[in-house]
Amino acid sequence: MRKSKYASKWWVKFIRDMNYFAFKYYWFNWLIFLTAVFLFIFWAMNLDENETAPCVSNKVLDKQITRISKALDACCNCKLSETDTIPEIDTTTPPAKPTPSPPPGSLNCETITHSGNDGVDTKTYVLGTKSGRVEIMFNMFNEPDKLEVFYENKIVASTFSVSGNVAGFVGSNNGTRETGTLSFNYKHNKDQHIKVILTGGNGTSWEYKIGCPK
Repeated sequence: MRKSKYASKWWVKFIRDMNYFAFKYYWFNWLIFLTAVFLFIFWAMNLDENETAPCVSNKVLDKQITRISKALDACCNCKLSETDTIPEIDTTTPPAKPTPSPPPGSLNCETITHSGNDGVDTKTYVLGTKSGRVEIMFNMFNEPDKLEVFYENKIVASTFSVSGNVAGFVGSNNGTRETGTLSFNYKHNKDQHIKVILTGGNGTSWEYKIGCPK
């Protein structure tokens, strides 16, 4: 029988010897296999806790994600009750407050008022809602008299502004001029009227005219 040209090679001899050894000492092969299995089990049972921690953390994270997802789904499906409804903003213009009516017996502007009784005379004049400048022409004659004009309880014009007046009284008997013109800027607020108070002495005579706002 012709020998193979590889029969003298070292690696062929090594393989042949290993086969012979494995066949003759087969129990040694089983010993190596069982030892490897035992070492693998021992290694798996003694893994460092840190190596398994990521797996545990992932499980906890998955549970949290699932819980949050359920909460979001429940929120999307909920309905607002009547008490939870957002109230609409009222954009309507509130009704204007009614303008106070002038007192009974009020006179219209541009009315000339003459003296009546002695002492204090009080009258009300309607100026309306138009703002503007109001002029008051007066004539106190000889006996001194005092004239004061009020709008919403604030004095807006008076004979105190006349040069030479005596405590607001003007007339030829105390050396001041008898006639003149007072004025004030009427800016309509709530009231549409003014109150005029004229104070005179016994036997006095006077007259004045309240102009309308211009």
